[in-house]
Amino acid sequence: MVLAVSFPFLAIETQGLSHSISLMESPLALYEQGYGMIGFIVLACVIVLPSLFLLNLLAMMLPLLIFGNNRLSILHAKVIDALRPWIMADVFVLAVLVALIKLIESANVILGAAFWAYIAFSIAFVMTTTIVTKRQLWYWVEHGK
Repeated sequence: MVLAVSFPFLAIETQGLSHSISLMESPLALYEQGYGMIGFIVLACVIVLPSLFLLNLLAMMLPLLIFGNNRLSILHAKVIDALRPWIMADVFVLAVLVALIKLIESANVILGAAFWAYIAFSIAFVMTTTIVTKRQLWYWVEHGK
């Protein structure tokens, strides 16, 4: 995720003009175009919530692995469980791919390092959420492993 928000996501070249945008700039660009709510949803569901999910999972699992218990693990598990339906990293990737198909017809599209980093992040994130099911999450909380 750090790489995905640090570099240009994609660049578009058409008729001698070029414009690049990063993942962090896209919600602001949506806001400036009059789509503030969509920009907020993109920021929340694509960047902030997946990051919070992973940070809470890390904060829950490290003490469980090291000490065998974590007094805050129930809180972290509740946050993880509440965030799960709102994370749209995989949906965002599909939407970007559909948009790219349309853009390629009218402009030269250059995929940046952040694009590939976010694709890798999304794959890893989907794999993580497949392992961290609701049942598995609460098993870890109850048994401390």
